[in-house]
Amino acid sequence: MCPPCRMANIIKALMGRVLGHLVAIPVGIVLSLAAVIILFSNEGRAVKTRRGLDEGAAVIVAISSDRVDPSHAGRLVHVQGRVSTEEVLTDPVFEVSTSALRLRRTVEMYQWNEREEQRRNSSGERSTHYEYDKKWSSRIIDARKFHQPGYENPKSMPYPSKEWAAQVFPLGAFRLGPVVREKVTQFTPLALTSTNVPAEVARTGFGRLHYSFYRGTNQLAPQIGDVRVAFENVEPQDVSVIAAQEGDTLQPYRTKAGGTIALLSTGSVSAVEMFRDAHWWNNVKMWLIRIGGVLLMVFGFQVALRPLIILQSLAPALLSWISFAAGFLGFLFAIAAALVVISLAWVVYRPVIAIPLLIGGAIAGVAILWQAASNRCRGPITTRRQTVSGVEQVRPAPRMGCRRRGIRARNKCPCRESTRQKPSPSFVPSPF
Repeated sequence: MCPPCRMANIIKALMGRVLGHLVAIPVGIVLSLAAVIILFSNEGRAVKTRRGLDEGAAVIVAISSDRVDPSHAGRLVHVQGRVSTEEVLTDPVFEVSTSALRLRRTVEMYQWNEREEQRRNSSGERSTHYEYDKKWSSRIIDARKFHQPGYENPKSMPYPSKEWAAQVFPLGAFRLGPVVREKVTQFTPLALTSTNVPAEVARTGFGRLHYSFYRGTNQLAPQIGDVRVAFENVEPQDVSVIAAQEGDTLQPYRTKAGGTIALLSTGSVSAVEMFRDAHWWNNVKMWLIRIGGVLLMVFGFQVALRPLIILQSLAPALLSWISFAAGFLGFLFAIAAALVVISLAWVVYRPVIAIPLLIGGAIAGVAILWQAASNRCRGPITTRRQTVSGVEQVRPAPRMGCRRRGIRARNKCPCRESTRQKPSPSFVPSPF
């Protein structure tokens, strides 16, 4: 092949690699913008929730669950009592019945599962390895997507998982609204009292155990394709609720900050403790979203800097350094950008706190820079030469930065390195 043709092929291959990696730039930008939106909105959500909880704690009224007082209509109330029901929930397929608030059927199958692991060899190169193990799963794991052949899973479940709930969740004279009742989810295993197996279920190979139905040879040594069906229920229980009284129904309370309050705790819990727990969970949620947003921004910046890998074609020996530099720069840029976004969000949502902090930080930064500049040695202005006992001495006059340190500091100033005594060429000291 002629040299021009060879060069054209090299340029063509290089351009293909460049275009392939340049696609990562818009993807990284989109991920970074999504992280900005998440971080900014998270600060606003946390502030609104905190203000709403503070507002609710100031206006809440504790009432009894025995009767509905019309004078409290529309107000935020704290109610304690027992949520119970007389409804009987039934699974029509397995013929399991219980008097409970909720009934849940969970169907699981024993299947192959693929795990991906990243490993490095002795030369530092990263490679992907796949490990396979068996586990119980409530969803079908598609073995056709496995990276290695020889593993097969069934294609479907014999029965789906399902949940039933009572029509009404009564709390004394009140009823829990749709939003509040969704917080009653303390499931416990349901023991199967009857030993009968429905005919339809028996035809599919299921047998009855103490807490579940099982299809397989031995539940102590399950095989691929074995199925177990377990049941759980939410029994009547004592709860504490903070919500708005609307008629005889407890609904979410709308705050002036723009949020809603609908709290439920199991057992007898005071309003102070419930608000304290709500504040704690709000802070935890805020930090979890912050960490997630920062990680998403780091990933976005690293993806955007992915085109630096094309330099491998020009300098293959620098691949590890280029990859490290791209990752490190992406991390630094992402952290800086995340801090800027959070700071701007504080200025918008918490100006009373953010603006004084910014002013104080700016003043502290200026003071540190001024102090560093004033303490910096700027070299001598003039020099004086003296000869004492045949030894020439050069004494520089330090600038303002050195004078500010005092006499001792001036004696240690780096600019006085030239004050060291130097023997005169015309004078040779006696060895004695």
